Amino acid sequence: MDLTNPAVLAAFGTDPNGNPSPTGGINNAYWVKRSAYFGRVEYNYDSKYYLTANARRDGNSKFPPGNQYAFFPSVSLGWRLSAEDFMKSYSWMNNLMFKARWGQRGNADAITRSTWYSLVSTGATYPFAGQTTYGTVPTQIGNPNLKWETDMDRGLGLDGTLFNNKFNFEFEYFNNKSSGAILTLPSIPLSAGQPNLPTANVASIGNKGWEFSASYIITPTSELRIIPRISLSHVKSTYLNLGAVEGLDVGAQDSYREQERFGMSFSRIYTNGVVGAYYGYKVLGIFQSQSEINSYTDKNGAMIQPLAKPGDFKYAKISGTGPINTTTDRTFLGNPYPKLNADFSLKADYKGFDLLVEMYGSYGQKVINTTKRYLITGDRASNVIAGSYAKVWRTDNTRASNPNPATGNNYNFSSWYVEDGSFTRIRNIQVGYNLPFLKVNGIKSVRIYVGAQNIATFTKYSGFNPEVQSDSQQYQGVDRGQYPVPKSFNAGISLGL
Repeated sequence: MDLTNPAVLAAFGTDPNGNPSPTGGINNAYWVKRSAYFGRVEYNYDSKYYLTANARRDGNSKFPPGNQYAFFPSVSLGWRLSAEDFMKSYSWMNNLMFKARWGQRGNADAITRSTWYSLVSTGATYPFAGQTTYGTVPTQIGNPNLKWETDMDRGLGLDGTLFNNKFNFEFEYFNNKSSGAILTLPSIPLSAGQPNLPTANVASIGNKGWEFSASYIITPTSELRIIPRISLSHVKSTYLNLGAVEGLDVGAQDSYREQERFGMSFSRIYTNGVVGAYYGYKVLGIFQSQSEINSYTDKNGAMIQPLAKPGDFKYAKISGTGPINTTTDRTFLGNPYPKLNADFSLKADYKGFDLLVEMYGSYGQKVINTTKRYLITGDRASNVIAGSYAKVWRTDNTRASNPNPATGNNYNFSSWYVEDGSFTRIRNIQVGYNLPFLKVNGIKSVRIYVGAQNIATFTKYSGFNPEVQSDSQQYQGVDRGQYPVPKSFNAGISLGL
């Protein structure tokens, strides 16, 4: 390791003079250098045919010296069909444009400035000959071959304005691909004394979907105007190629320790599998008696859940024989991608009054509600939601949908935690009125209004908020106690000068 190299020194939080860096630790962006060179060519022929070509060369000092620069081209085409002679007979068509694009862009967000270095720590101690001895241990295995992740963007689209410019629509289909995606390799066991696994360009990820939006101007009278607008979209990400990380379990790399607390990681990655898909035990029901536990056996007569007690979950035996285990008996439980995203708005104005209504929602996605472990069963001496006692299994409440919290055997990640996260939310409602009689002394307009935000959410999800924020693309839809969206109400006056 070259300790005169500024990038190496920066990785340890110092500058070339040995002074502490103003930003400190190993994971900050101090001394990261970036550069970009780009050019663009645009061509327009007869306002019918359009071409835009871009070329850029990006550099980033977070990569090894031989891989710091990469070239990323892009091109887009446009064809205005409505300008063609064969379309002029369609007088109701004001504008119709066909679009196509292809391009590449680089991604360096998945690494820090020190990811490719092999690092050691001198602060380690170990017992030797009855004494505490100080030594040096590896803390990170570097990868000098690490390079830019390349995101390829491909899309086809159609935009139009019809019916005397009253109806507008946009549609786009895209099929994008991320090549050389940077992931952590599971190639070295922790028993080798290496706490951090190496990082490499090992995967290809595809993002495929579509987007559609439309609006229409309705004018029943000269004084009333109504404009509804809707946007719909769908996207799904899949692993196209995984190489060395095929079948890798993916968990949160943070202080939540979910693999420890729930007995397994929440996701596993496979070629052609959905990114972030949930992977765990499938719950078949709740054991009602010891005889039911004893009779739940494999083809050889061996008990599948020999440690279970009445009130515990009954898990599906997916393959193999013997007791239930995390190696052969986990299965896919859904994924965090909505089948449909929707956004709707309505604007209206009449004789100085105006109305705005905005709604949005997502439908078909699954959410992992980890809070059920604590707020329903009371694990770790947690407070529970009111009414939980009436919903857990007891000898006098055998039809309950939740397990017996007293046994402590039901905390493994399973389909019990996975819920439908579909929702519709009223984002904003506002009513206003323009006061025409106050346009004096330089004031061009006076508008008073009242509004309300997030006043209602329609969902079957049992957690606080189905709109879950994500840690990463590989680890989405995990609700650790998402804060509820607060309702708000406001009123005001706006002046136009």
